[in-house]
Amino acid sequence: MYKRSIIRENGIHFDPAMTYGEDTCFVLDYLGCSKSIRQISARLYHYREVQDQKKSVRYGLENVDYQWKNGLILYQSRMRLLYKTGTFYRFHNEADALYLERIRFFMNICVANRCPGGSIIMKLKSVPEEKPDLDKIKLRNVRHPADKVILLLLKRHNYVLLYEFFKWKVKIYNGIYKHIKTIGKGKRG
Repeated sequence: MYKRSIIRENGIHFDPAMTYGEDTCFVLDYLGCSKSIRQISARLYHYREVQDQKKSVRYGLENVDYQWKNGLILYQSRMRLLYKTGTFYRFHNEADALYLERIRFFMNICVANRCPGGSIIMKLKSVPEEKPDLDKIKLRNVRHPADKVILLLLKRHNYVLLYEFFKWKVKIYNGIYKHIKTIGKGKRG
């Protein structure tokens, strides 16, 4: 639940250029303008995912440039909240790890949707200006196992191996997911 006055007074809105993640950016902007928040344990949000061809086009799932840009917007929203709340320096290790999460998100979407490998690798090679100093990120501060792999491979500029890692990661995930669906169908019958 959101206070309408906070939304209006701060010009918080959904970015029409984004087709997913716009809710995350909205919430982060809202949190940056709130003086207090409350959390409840009730599950009040139901997310239904529909798989179809329109989804691929709508979300730009096969568009490497769009995925990169969308990930940048989400990353910048998170960083903006950390700076606005004055918590960046207290949580700088976690903030730097957000960049690795951004790369993981980008790789998962692009590889899962069979974007051209050469385009993915070229995007990784382009040194973005928003990238933190990877040498300052300590492996012990990175929580997600895939982010640890990302950090090690980015530090070594081994973009091809990073791409291959995600190809295998997605292949294994899809195999497990397919197996679980098969088991679920067997139990119903």
